[in-house]
Amino acid sequence: MKNKPFLLLLPLLLLSSCSQKIEFPITDDPDLIYLSRNGDNYKTTANTAHNLVKESNPTSLVAAINEGDSVFVFTHQIFCSSCKAVDAAFSAFLRDSMAMCYGVYNASREDTNITKTMEALKKNFPAMADVIGDNYYTPSFYLIKDKENIVSVTLSDEETKDANKLEERFKGLANYTGIYEFTTASAFLDFVTNNDCFYLFDDVVGVKSTFQKNVYKYALHSNKVTARVRYSSLSADDKALIASRLGNGSATLFGTYSQGTPTINNYKDNQKGLDEAIETYYSVKIEDSSSSASSTSSESAS
Repeated sequence: MKNKPFLLLLPLLLLSSCSQKIEFPITDDPDLIYLSRNGDNYKTTANTAHNLVKESNPTSLVAAINEGDSVFVFTHQIFCSSCKAVDAAFSAFLRDSMAMCYGVYNASREDTNITKTMEALKKNFPAMADVIGDNYYTPSFYLIKDKENIVSVTLSDEETKDANKLEERFKGLANYTGIYEFTTASAFLDFVTNNDCFYLFDDVVGVKSTFQKNVYKYALHSNKVTARVRYSSLSADDKALIASRLGNGSATLFGTYSQGTPTINNYKDNQKGLDEAIETYYSVKIEDSSSSASSTSSESAS
């Protein structure tokens, strides 16, 4: 099934007037995909889509989908007049929503990044093949819920030219979560100075990351703010800057910020403390894995 049902249930939203600022609050609608926010765009002054998306390639985009996150993909290229036509409206959307969007970009006429990336998606996730097709037109927008569910979004001429109408369209297609991802120290430190949140430094990338295993499923459905620092993606200067302000540079820190003041813990040495912090912050109960295993074994034996 290639035309995915999670968007078919959406009602059409009334378009707002051009003067109305569109808000993107945290939502939790099970019929919609869940998008993280690009924390690196916090208070950004960038005004082109190329500088507001997370530029990607076949390896990194396949890895992001395998990690388990929903993924928003935008394909564009340097000599594309249609890309230029939508740039102002789409850039406004990326700044206002701070949606994490993966850009697949051809930097020249000879560049084959778009073709290689789309071919990699179809090879690794066959269920996407029919929706992606064989003609990689730009600009293209894809909402990828998981390995099996993908939707291509086509914009009207009005939505291409009018930022408010484009924003209303994309607002109705996704949940904008309270998860903010950071790969730069300055954006993270500025953000936590002004926003109370739970924060965690990811020690590894992928499905085995501590964030993905322990935090994501609770942060996804919470109206509270979460700051995820992709520590392995920080530059050496970024790591040094964070070390001067927080925890002496450990890659496995977690805690909360309240009015700019952090608690500092290390989950490498204190897994129980991480579980307790998650329970307290997200108001959830984490089932003890040993108790669960014992219960399963008893049921099997009986």
